Amino acid sequence: MRLLFGIILITLTSIFIIVNDMDYRLSILNSEGENIGIKGSFMLAAIGSDGIIVVTETRGVIYDIKDKNESPLAYYDGVQKEFIFGNNVFASTGKGAIGKLMFSALIRDFKEKLLSNPPIDIFFNVFKDYYTAYIPDELHSQIESNKMLVAGYYNKKPTIYLYQNSEVIYIDSQGYIQSDKSSFSTKYKSNLSCDSLISLATESIVNYSRQNNNWRTIGEEVCIIKITETGLPTWVKKINFKDWKYTTDLIDDYNNGGLKLNVIKPYRKKDIESLLKRNIK
Repeated sequence: MRLLFGIILITLTSIFIIVNDMDYRLSILNSEGENIGIKGSFMLAAIGSDGIIVVTETRGVIYDIKDKNESPLAYYDGVQKEFIFGNNVFASTGKGAIGKLMFSALIRDFKEKLLSNPPIDIFFNVFKDYYTAYIPDELHSQIESNKMLVAGYYNKKPTIYLYQNSEVIYIDSQGYIQSDKSSFSTKYKSNLSCDSLISLATESIVNYSRQNNNWRTIGEEVCIIKITETGLPTWVKKINFKDWKYTTDLIDDYNNGGLKLNVIKPYRKKDIESLLKRNIK
């Protein structure tokens, strides 16, 4: 029955999306802002004795999309990387902009266009149904290059699904998923409470960001959501996120003095400003 419901939900979502404002697809391919790439982030979800935690940091890194090495030019903080969908939590790491559309804006748009929140086991199917309808085909690979997870309860078990490299895996009852190896790996225990796991995760992300040159793409400011079986997901820590829709909004914010960009050596302020100017007609 669950699979049948999943098929019905996906079909209804497809119909709802396809008949709705299709010029949205075209606006994403507008040439303004198309040379700005955004990347970076660290996410971690873990199952504890009394629930699940999802922790992300908030750094965004700007690079020139024409640079095959994606050398980081500058960074800023304030990127939303985790979202509540009913009883579940979605998080992602990787590309922060798909074409000129901010990935966080894409997820907000996905939420707005849902008829109802999809069950955790078909979440990624419904998400793919959304971007297949709304995002131009040539940008799908950018979305699919990201690591994405959704956490919540399934059949009364704490569960985390991970999308990576076009495959979906899941864990339940105990365990954790993180976007890269950190000190959390050696200290995690399934009998730890969510509060203890939050402290451990925060410490692990901060330490990870301070290793080598990780600070260029991983920040120390984290956001945290806790999920329990008896209640809706709740924010433990949240900041004021940037609500840009397009990379051109980022440029406008910078030009108006509302955004501070921290330039990464050996690049200089004039290098980042040259990139920004190239992306405004």
